Amino acid sequence: MEVAKKPCAPLVGADVEAFLYNTRYDRAEACVGILPGTKEKPSPLKGLRKGFAVQEDNVMPEFNIPPAGDGKKFATNIASAKKGVRMLLPEHRDLVFKPAMLFADKQLTSPQAKLIGCDPDFDAYQGGAMRRGAPPLTKWRNAGGHIHLGGDFQCPDFVAALFADLVVGLAGGTVGVRRSKRDLWYGRPGVYRPKPYGIEYRSPSCMWATSSNATKYAGHYAIVLAKWLTESDARDIQTTFRQINWSRVYGYLSFEGDLNGRENTKNAIITEASQAGAPV
Repeated sequence: MEVAKKPCAPLVGADVEAFLYNTRYDRAEACVGILPGTKEKPSPLKGLRKGFAVQEDNVMPEFNIPPAGDGKKFATNIASAKKGVRMLLPEHRDLVFKPAMLFADKQLTSPQAKLIGCDPDFDAYQGGAMRRGAPPLTKWRNAGGHIHLGGDFQCPDFVAALFADLVVGLAGGTVGVRRSKRDLWYGRPGVYRPKPYGIEYRSPSCMWATSSNATKYAGHYAIVLAKWLTESDARDIQTTFRQINWSRVYGYLSFEGDLNGRENTKNAIITEASQAGAPV
């Protein structure tokens, strides 16, 4: 898919989905008619600058942040957005960050609960081909932590998404950390959308948004990659790309092979990628 590009400095942003949780009854609840904003028209978060917004996505709360130029600011923006959304929640409700949660039938009766998906996703491991064959909607819902990388990348979008898998997903710990129902489709490696400013890396779940350290870590690796893809010569990116064992990256992020040796596998991938010139 071709998307007209606009000049953009290296930046990192995010849209993060979570679950609405009833702390009194200890259960997930559908977030329908509780928060302002829709996918088509997100609602600005009061008291915060432009770019902070909230919306309901299916039965889940979702928030957006403005782009940041470093991991620390990225983490600060996520914390501010989480606080802003929590201020809008009813009593005995909170945000829970998990990759997937199972809902009771009575929580999924509204028309909104049956709406899922909007724009198509693309598969970096298939050269940027559109993904098809999404599974039917069940009582499970999945929460993504989509990371937006901005910059004038000196490579095709699918190549940028592959490096996002390596740098942000594997080295940054946003993908392949724990198994969940989300891995079956939404959390597959190399899932992205082209954007005018760069790409939206869609493989990560919302788990990196659970703590300030994990968020800062994710933001740091994302901005390092955005700068590398923007400031490197296209030939150097291509040379590094050809030296990466992408099947091994995919296998690690997909939990293939010996699960007891995952840490050693990760370290080996990072060492080899670093020697090839990747910013890991």
